[in-house]
Amino acid sequence: MYRPLVRRLSGTRDLDQREILSLKAVQDTLYKLLRLHGYRIVDTPLLEHIDLFLRKSGGQLATRLYTFTNPGGHRVSLRPEFTSSIIRQYLQAKDTEPLPLRRQYAGPVFRFQSVEEGGQRQFTQVGAELIGASEAWADVEVLSIACHGLSAFGLSHHRIIMGHIGILEELLDQFNLSKRAKLFLIGNVSSLKNGPGGEKEVRRRGEELGLFRNQTDERSEEPLYSIGEESAQKIVQSLLKEVVATPLGSRTPDEILSRFLHKIQGSDAPAQVEKALRFLRQLANVEGDPYVALAMAKDLARDYKLNQACFNGLEDILTALAHHSLKDTDFSIDFGLVRDIAYYTGLVFEILPPKSYGQASLGGGGRYDSLIKALGSTEDVPALGFAYHLERVLEVVESKEKRTPLSEQKIHQVLLVAADYNAYKAAISLAQKLRNGGTVVHLETSSRNLEESLAYAAHNHLDKVIVVNTRGQSHEYAAEVGAKDVTYSPSQ
Repeated sequence: MYRPLVRRLSGTRDLDQREILSLKAVQDTLYKLLRLHGYRIVDTPLLEHIDLFLRKSGGQLATRLYTFTNPGGHRVSLRPEFTSSIIRQYLQAKDTEPLPLRRQYAGPVFRFQSVEEGGQRQFTQVGAELIGASEAWADVEVLSIACHGLSAFGLSHHRIIMGHIGILEELLDQFNLSKRAKLFLIGNVSSLKNGPGGEKEVRRRGEELGLFRNQTDERSEEPLYSIGEESAQKIVQSLLKEVVATPLGSRTPDEILSRFLHKIQGSDAPAQVEKALRFLRQLANVEGDPYVALAMAKDLARDYKLNQACFNGLEDILTALAHHSLKDTDFSIDFGLVRDIAYYTGLVFEILPPKSYGQASLGGGGRYDSLIKALGSTEDVPALGFAYHLERVLEVVESKEKRTPLSEQKIHQVLLVAADYNAYKAAISLAQKLRNGGTVVHLETSSRNLEESLAYAAHNHLDKVIVVNTRGQSHEYAAEVGAKDVTYSPSQ
């Protein structure tokens, strides 16, 4: 009876041999697929300096890090994902290879999950990064590999849901919002998909940050938010002249002016934030067939008198996708899709199993063109990638049509027993000969009698027990308690 690999428990757990071999079988298949596409395998340390993951990961991932101070006094974290480490590796060896670079990886990652969330705190990622390619063809290469990886296991109608962070940012730019307001709205897109209650919660969070004017606030917004830089300078300079005799503490007049202008320029007109929120709520709920969803999003942008050029990149991706044979995959667009890592700048996507297997994500990825500069490069370098959640992939693969688990490919296994102490040399010689032929040999070391050996072999699903005497002759017994001698042959 097949037992699901991914149990609905939080935390980490032990794996038995069947589970390990099954994971390895899936991993090997994906490795070969990525290798055929030119992706070279690399590895990175489990421990990295915490700054590597904090610079562009975003608050949500930052709260899930396993972080501590090592004996050398440095703050380090268990890796929560591979991408940042792969980019660090690229930067350390920069200019040694021409772009684009194709890299693949596999290994455990660690993210804190509460008991209520029911997720795994340690799981295995298998993924790839394509560094130095900005064209739509690069996005589609990564998308197609993600699809072919599942098709290799006979899965059909698995799903790819695409979103685009770059489109959201470019559209919100046209509302003349501060960077802070844009990041807030994009970071709360998922909540806007939850109907009126979700919008109300986003507005409440925004009020706490001062982005929305509280309904009880009767202050007029126009004089404050319509003021220009030149006018602001005159006002502050005038105020400073009036209070020049007043102690200013440790700050100079120029510092006070700079601080005031920063606050003015960093503020957002509540009416514009409200308008942007209404637009984003509508856009976040546009999803479905790629071409239908794209047309709906463009119509919505037109209604708000927004420039639609930002959709061109996504149109190019859809055009390039049509050149790939991806009939096993159901594609859709969800403009409310944002992943839980903040470094994405363009296409993002989620990999889901066929609908009959539920909604648990099998992985995902996207484009992160600003990450490399954020981690130390002097310039932006285009890049994108994706990763599978290996345990979830295996769960779907093994439960497909109740197929035999991948690890249970037939391998001949025997228990080899020396009849007495003097027969060990002959037993060891026969064991080596059998292993050279591909047979798995368990050498008896516990002085069990034949009945006990047969019970042990049956419990461990071995095929038979072979008893060897000092002359090298062997008796073979079927691996079940009480079985009779089935063959007798001298060792060859």
